[in-house]
Amino acid sequence: MRYKGLIGAVLLVVAGYTGFYFFVAQTMVGGIEGWVGAWRAQGGTAEYARLERQGFPYRIVVDIDRPRLAPPGPGTPPAWSAGHLAAVIQPWNFRHVIFDLTSRHRIGPFATGPGRQLDIDLTVGEGLASHRQDDVGRLHDLAVDLKELTGTATMRVGTGKFPAAITGERAQLHVRRSDAPARIGEVSLRLDNVAVGDVAWMAPVERLALLAEIGGPEPSPAPPAEMLLAWRDGGGAVEVKQLTLIWGEAEIRAEGTLSLDQETRLIGALTAKVKGHRALLERAVLAGAMRRGDADKALPILNILAAAAGGQLSVPVTLQDGILKLGPVAIARLAPILPRRLRAR
Repeated sequence: MRYKGLIGAVLLVVAGYTGFYFFVAQTMVGGIEGWVGAWRAQGGTAEYARLERQGFPYRIVVDIDRPRLAPPGPGTPPAWSAGHLAAVIQPWNFRHVIFDLTSRHRIGPFATGPGRQLDIDLTVGEGLASHRQDDVGRLHDLAVDLKELTGTATMRVGTGKFPAAITGERAQLHVRRSDAPARIGEVSLRLDNVAVGDVAWMAPVERLALLAEIGGPEPSPAPPAEMLLAWRDGGGAVEVKQLTLIWGEAEIRAEGTLSLDQETRLIGALTAKVKGHRALLERAVLAGAMRRGDADKALPILNILAAAAGGQLSVPVTLQDGILKLGPVAIARLAPILPRRLRAR
């Protein structure tokens, strides 16, 4: 009799968990379908070839074949599509979602200037993302880890197309929300052995590492361009705690504060330690950001500053009025982040 009661209790628990599992699984699928309907109602495109649920009993896995999203209008993200996307949750922790990003992704177009657009076609050999929400449904933290990157970045100018190959060993992004006053959160980015094309000035980046804290007003739901402008107008700023760039013969380590001016160009001040300043000037010339004559005049000045500091430049870096200066030397012009049509408010 005692065993019958135990067996009955076990069966009751199993039946209860099974019902709970399929309720949560259907809620997850329903949430995806509801979001797709809402996006379409705004005029956007959201489609997929197949959506399948699996993973019982320990996980809920939603497999999506050939997902595609396109924006409803200007000022919104570029279109995105992929060969495959999978989302995984545990039934008892539905605020934590893990995404499998291992696939081919197409992103674009990005408007980079009048008559200029950029399209990215990127294959991720191994990719995972982790997204966690807090108790009220806001982002708590986001982590993205992409490995074995290959693809093409194509710049379209008028009717011309200019493709460049993309390769990368690894790209990592971490975002964590902050509840402190006037603080949005912390961002960490790292790129390892990333290269774009075979253009001389675009030497492979051995390492780019950034740790920054974003301050400013709490963002309200809106198209990204409007959110960026509201953040700027509300006094938003990025405190760069650590920036490291190892790029060919050049090595830069910097910290400081950045924001955006009225043209959405970067503005701010950093303190930097630079090795290989000659290589930086050469790349600025090859990229068309600096004239050869100006670089020839700047090199002796930077040589003197470096010699006074024991062979390594230790100088302020300023970004103002669309000009990037390394110490007293202007080395590049800064383009607006947003095109003119999206900067008007």
